[in-house]
Amino acid sequence: MKRKSYLIGFAMLLLFGACDSDVAVKEVNGIPIVEKISFSEAEGVANHSLNEFGVSFFDAAVSEFSESDNVVVSPLSASLCVAMLANSADQEMEDAIMRVLGKPSLSVLNTTCNQLMRYLPSDVNGGELLLANSCWVAEGYDPLAAWKESMKKTYYADVYSIDFSKEQEIERINKWCGEKTNGLIPEVDFVFPENTVISLINALYFNGKWDRKFNKDLTDVQSFYGRDRETKVSMMHMTGTLAVSKDDDFTAVELPMGNNRMRLYLPEEGVKVSDLVSRLSYAKIDNLSWEKANVELALPKFRADNSFEVSDIFHKLGLPTTCGLDKLGLYGDMPLAINQQTYTSIDEEGAKAAAVTTTGFATSTGGEFLEKVVLRFDRPFMYAIENSTTGTIIMMGVINNL
Repeated sequence: MKRKSYLIGFAMLLLFGACDSDVAVKEVNGIPIVEKISFSEAEGVANHSLNEFGVSFFDAAVSEFSESDNVVVSPLSASLCVAMLANSADQEMEDAIMRVLGKPSLSVLNTTCNQLMRYLPSDVNGGELLLANSCWVAEGYDPLAAWKESMKKTYYADVYSIDFSKEQEIERINKWCGEKTNGLIPEVDFVFPENTVISLINALYFNGKWDRKFNKDLTDVQSFYGRDRETKVSMMHMTGTLAVSKDDDFTAVELPMGNNRMRLYLPEEGVKVSDLVSRLSYAKIDNLSWEKANVELALPKFRADNSFEVSDIFHKLGLPTTCGLDKLGLYGDMPLAINQQTYTSIDEEGAKAAAVTTTGFATSTGGEFLEKVVLRFDRPFMYAIENSTTGTIIMMGVINNL
């Protein structure tokens, strides 16, 4: 598997929900934003299935790397990208995507994703979440008008004509990615073959502030006992009441960021973080019991970047390796390539995250007594960034070395 992994870090997010207003209050990246989300019964099931897919996608990604690598993925970015693919590909690929995403109908998947895109960036969630989609079609190809209208109406995706053989044209894609991730991912690391026909791209940017910030004066230099080595890190400290969940394999703590949250999972001594990831299904995560405790928390500042091809992951989850783009009016099997770049970091103020996912096709060719809990994240751990209302997973990661 082609991959490139860097380090210094962290980040993730989850969706779930129901409310009842559909009144847009403003636009962000051309998306009319709403302050409430109202799922039908079918959409609620689809949303739950997208969250299940997010954990499966993360588990499959971690298994592709060595136990020494830091791994950061964005299930939300991946979900939106393959949802656009389902609206572009032939029936075989559409059916496969529906199976991977939990068997919703295409229409239900579309309305669910549309609602998520309109609600998640809302100010009511706190912090800042930006979502953007685009479609880049090779010059000389003229997609069907119905497809272009669908991309615009459902996924707010602009369609651009591009010459993939020219480097200056690829800079247009880099500029778009840089703008939509606030500069955290200024360019794509992967190469577009000259015979690329189309690329579907999702970009995501998240910036959340802790409800209760770490005191910078308490940050000191301490050891982090990684999978392969011991290193010195800037360790942040906080003592106070936080939500904690305990299991035989881990102790987890939740750091609120408005209506978003970061959950960090510290494996018990003797439990490898890779084993923890493989045992944590979405059903188990969703049903964890959280209780308030007096927590003494030590958490390293970090940044983590990944850039890797995720095609093999999707193939293992059930997608074909080739498909036609019938809904664009482009027929004949073409190999599918899916790539993702991610960025995450945390400090005393909060957490930042960004992701770019691309699909590409080339022609052949309270006052009560609280338990005292001491948590020191000074060894490999797992984390997630989630939306408290919908449960959507925006980012998930494991930190093995710092």
